[in-house]
Amino acid sequence: MTFKTLITIFFTFACWNHSFAQEKNGNDIITEYEHSINVQDLVTEMEMKVVSKSGRVQERKLIQYVKAAEGCENCYNSVLRFEYPNDIKNTAALTLEHGDVKEDDQWLYLPAIGRSRRISASNQKDRFMGTEVTYEDISNSLSEDIKNYNYEFAGMDARDGLECYVLEITPKNEATVKKSGYKKRKVWFRIDNFVIIYTEFYDKEGELLKTMHAKEVQKVPDTENDYRAHYIEMDNKQTANKTIIKYNYFKIDQGLEDGLFTKRALEKEGAE
Repeated sequence: MTFKTLITIFFTFACWNHSFAQEKNGNDIITEYEHSINVQDLVTEMEMKVVSKSGRVQERKLIQYVKAAEGCENCYNSVLRFEYPNDIKNTAALTLEHGDVKEDDQWLYLPAIGRSRRISASNQKDRFMGTEVTYEDISNSLSEDIKNYNYEFAGMDARDGLECYVLEITPKNEATVKKSGYKKRKVWFRIDNFVIIYTEFYDKEGELLKTMHAKEVQKVPDTENDYRAHYIEMDNKQTANKTIIKYNYFKIDQGLEDGLFTKRALEKEGAE
């Protein structure tokens, strides 16, 4: 094969790849992403480190339960429960998604007072238990109502040596603008499996607030094509605080009961 032939092949492939990317749009990509993470239910164990600017480390362990919500497309219910350390053991958060029917419901159960506190829409921007993860992040990590956001295709980019689609995501309406803590998010999706491996979060003034870097993407055992990141760093660029999450396992479609995802169950489990 001549050098001229190689150059021709290279540019033909490059032009084809560019043309393919141009055919994509933001709504296509977010739809394929939501399809890729679609499950009936999921259980995962997380080890978390909350690292302050000064280097102080707080270690925590959590279990998360997720189940598809009835009568709501791409909606999920979730329980996050702390198992360690003892001073916050059984503290738990419940999220019930309702899509565009109404606002999501969220509660935080506090063992010290033996009851749950409702998280209002105005508190979605608050950090969850001192981490760099907000209640908004928890809700959107399950799925977000795509009718409330604009998804602009921002081109192709390599991240960690992997080709990615890049989207710029902004709130579409005033209600979403008001409750969101972000002016925009810039998100990198791997083109092979649509796993999000990097996100930039911009505050209301348009300044970079924090980044999310996902690593160790692996296929979940006993699934056909479900890939999940097993290591995540959430790095606050304005405070220099960081939250590191390691996922020990994922179990998918285990047949979780709907009764687990209620305020009553949240408080009952926490009191035991």
